[in-house]
Amino acid sequence: MPKIEGSLSRRVLDIVLFGNGKVAGMVIDEQGANHEKTKEQMIMLRKLAVWRCPIFLVEFETESDRLTPLPTKPELRLAACDDTLKEFSPLAIYGYRRPAESNNRTQLQCCRVTKRYANALVQTDLMKKLKGDNITHVVIMGQQTNCCVRATAIGGKDVDRGPKYDGLLQHGISVLSTPKLMSSQFPVADFLDNERVEIYSAM
Repeated sequence: MPKIEGSLSRRVLDIVLFGNGKVAGMVIDEQGANHEKTKEQMIMLRKLAVWRCPIFLVEFETESDRLTPLPTKPELRLAACDDTLKEFSPLAIYGYRRPAESNNRTQLQCCRVTKRYANALVQTDLMKKLKGDNITHVVIMGQQTNCCVRATAIGGKDVDRGPKYDGLLQHGISVLSTPKLMSSQFPVADFLDNERVEIYSAM
């Protein structure tokens, strides 16, 4: 789909407010990441927290990862490595404390998923969790738009080899994003130009 002139946040908020589905955030393979998109990704995650949207933190697992515990330092993990919920204070979310919210806390529902294929749906329970939460739309973000983000969103062969696997779209889940949340890498046209992927010009 050609880039949509408009705000991704406005689109998500419309879905949340008018009950036209349920939105989740999905961070793919950003463990240890600290690049030019990280700040924007954190802003979107905090918005999703305010709107009570669950977050799925997807990480690639290697043989050495299974032998050595993954570090918990990277900011994007949001301290969710043990599948617990992460709570943000209003100060952390809004940047200042609103008097009416001084005693409230907003929960960010974080669920960590480890995968061994580019497509996060292959041999994981991610789709079961998405269906269990009645998710209809996913705000997707990550670095590998030509590999892991692409494969999870639209499916296809895993890194162009082996059998084809279904992606989120084939399971009836709409994919939303913006270039501000992804470090695009070549080739990405079959992902960004897919008519069922909504790419917004602004966050």
